[in-house]
Amino acid sequence: MTIDQTIAPVAAIVVRPVPDGAMLVDLGRGHCWQVNRLGAEIWFLLDGRRTLRDVCEVLRTSYDVAAEVLERDVLAMVEDLLTQGMVTVVAP
Repeated sequence: MTIDQTIAPVAAIVVRPVPDGAMLVDLGRGHCWQVNRLGAEIWFLLDGRRTLRDVCEVLRTSYDVAAEVLERDVLAMVEDLLTQGMVTVVAP
């Protein structure tokens, strides 16, 4: 996974806002995950049009954190989502 890839959620995932984050529900497998506020913001930015670099740039306007730290955290979350089958890499 690279910071210049574009990611999109899979259709089977339903998202519901909850206090301090969101619940991600995989209707196909019946699994559910809760993410914190930053995780929810990342999720909603994964629209299939933005690269992960674009996602990080948007987040940097809200969070006072070094670019390298934010990129590492975004990549880690997206790699986990990819492993769980909740997102897919969009072909260039």
